[in-house]
Amino acid sequence: MVGGLRIIAVEPSFASASLQNLFLGVWRETVSREAVTGLYEGVRSLVREWPGGVGLLFYVEKGTAVPPPDVREYLIEQRRSVAPHLLAAALAVEGEGLWSATIRTIAVTLGLASGTNYPSKSFGSLDAAATWERGQMGPDFEIPAESIVRAITSLRAQTR
Repeated sequence: MVGGLRIIAVEPSFASASLQNLFLGVWRETVSREAVTGLYEGVRSLVREWPGGVGLLFYVEKGTAVPPPDVREYLIEQRRSVAPHLLAAALAVEGEGLWSATIRTIAVTLGLASGTNYPSKSFGSLDAAATWERGQMGPDFEIPAESIVRAITSLRAQTR
């Protein structure tokens, strides 16, 4: 356990955990409808535990396939269903080049399409995403950005 990291789910294509009221998700290899369902079940569980709001930080591992159009629509639906309970959402897609830029663009488009009214931002590094998300969580969130990075690193190791 890293600084109170609580594992929610570990599947071949994703893993999720929480740190206080911050939901952490790691996408790996594919983004399927089943994986989206599993991930958002975890988000809803955290929302029930923290009705005052939760933050989201997703990490997409290099090489994860771009979700097909039907899964992108499903992602929008799921995001809309939890949007009233979100404080902020960050996405970390490390790396340069076409793949990273494509994933970040799709994520921003999905966020806009879901009609969100909370801060949402895409980042090219996990450190930057964790620092920004930490700043959005409010004064009662006591976990430093470095611990968030360690938690994502630990969660990534769980998916292997």
